[in-house]
Amino acid sequence: MALSACDSPVSITGTSFEKDLIPEGIAVSEGKIYLSSLLKSKVVVSNLDGRQASDLTRQAEHGFSMGLGMETFKDKLYVISSNSRSTPHSSQLFVFDKQSGQLKYINALEDGSGHFLNDLAISRQGEIFLTDSDNQTLFFKQDEKSELLPFLESDSIQYTNGIAISDNDKLLYLATFQNGIQVIDKSSRKLLGTATQDTTISTYCIDGMKYYKNSLIGIQNGWQNKMRHRVMRYFLNEAGTQITYAEVLIEANEFFDIPTTLDIEDDILYFIANSQLDNFDEPNGKVKNPAALQPYYLVTKELD
Repeated sequence: MALSACDSPVSITGTSFEKDLIPEGIAVSEGKIYLSSLLKSKVVVSNLDGRQASDLTRQAEHGFSMGLGMETFKDKLYVISSNSRSTPHSSQLFVFDKQSGQLKYINALEDGSGHFLNDLAISRQGEIFLTDSDNQTLFFKQDEKSELLPFLESDSIQYTNGIAISDNDKLLYLATFQNGIQVIDKSSRKLLGTATQDTTISTYCIDGMKYYKNSLIGIQNGWQNKMRHRVMRYFLNEAGTQITYAEVLIEANEFFDIPTTLDIEDDILYFIANSQLDNFDEPNGKVKNPAALQPYYLVTKELD
């Protein structure tokens, strides 16, 4: 099915994934779509059209908990797993072979504090940056052999969810709950401030976010009214430090049921329209109403 939005059509197709995944993270690479599951504590994979879905990892394998943000880099799949039911919260970074699902290694934050790692971005050099929704700290991993370490701490980045990195690896963009999109100079680790002072441009309530051709594309899903959920594109100035204007890329439609994160591959945007997150009883790790579960719908849109 195709819907019209911002000149190029939006395609929405049913998938063959299990209905009770409650997916969160998505990554697209080399003809495959990977989803992380909040409920089933695993990673699944399918063709680009959402067909021939299968498990990449087994449920709760290697101690994997709720699957959140994901990225691919070279031959590896990087997946955040966080446990909101532990006290304090606990988080790990799992790294798998993206073809076989073989575990490469696990990094954990073991400083005695609670952490809820949420999303990640990877630079062209392989540096990994991870947001922590429990704290006001951005974490990073310098290379494959490094541990997870604090990169920047600030009240301005408290409750961060999505993260993106510019194509030249110079700037990081953090989607924060209270302060909108914050911009960080990577080399100096300096917080440059909010991406816009224009009150007509809303950068709040963003979940997943990606950098694309000197713009940021993000899913806004933080409002109680689901018809306000949408995909936004924020165009940046030449320096990449300020949003000059914004447009609604995809409006909410009948298929939307809390879309969460997104990925971009070969100028095509991918995301799951209906995570059905409201039907997830997170404290008890169960679906509230199994009979209400629907097939997952994959949204694709060619970008310019």
